[in-house]
Amino acid sequence: MSTEEESIAAKFAVWCLRCERAYSAREFRKVDGVRLCPYPDCDGDAALDQWDWARIRHENPIYPASPLRGHFYPLHARRR
Repeated sequence: MSTEEESIAAKFAVWCLRCERAYSAREFRKVDGVRLCPYPDCDGDAALDQWDWARIRHENPIYPASPLRGHFYPLHARRR
């Protein structure tokens, strides 16, 4: 997985509850048979902590349609 802030296609975008970053649903790390968030500094479970990006964006309409990889997107964004 690239850690550069590149755009993730909206149809594949998911968000991690633990680290509050987006990634492609096709990406994960496998540790002891468990699928984890692909960010190496996160221990989020890809089954339990992975939310669809559309759900996050519905609650935070100021977020982009296609999130940036590596960018933090707090669950409760400040309203502008």
